[in-house]
Amino acid sequence: MSTALAVHALVAQVSDLTTQLQQLKTKTENPSAVPPADHTARYVEPRLPPPAVYSEESTVAFVITLLSGRAALWGTAVWEQKHQCCSSFQSFSEELNKVFDRAVSGREAAQFFPSALPRTARCIP
Repeated sequence: MSTALAVHALVAQVSDLTTQLQQLKTKTENPSAVPPADHTARYVEPRLPPPAVYSEESTVAFVITLLSGRAALWGTAVWEQKHQCCSSFQSFSEELNKVFDRAVSGREAAQFFPSALPRTARCIP
């Protein structure tokens, strides 16, 4: 008997859902007084025109956003500390090269190519 009651309750729920679905379908087929969309008027976010010349500091800030890895961490740190190298792009790029340029020269370079040096040069401490 409980199975019959459960089936009857399910039939009632399906009937209610069917009625609700038909009502929703009727509403979408006959929308009530919805104004037509005005496609000519579009919202445009207000923006200021870019400056004719960017400041040195804004150029440094932009370059820092382009860095990645350790260079990005370093750039962010010197920016937040208001290091003097951030006052101009020239000084920032020089400092960046001092910290991260690993170009080798002189004896350090010779360590990578000992066979290219004469034997006497390899013996010099």
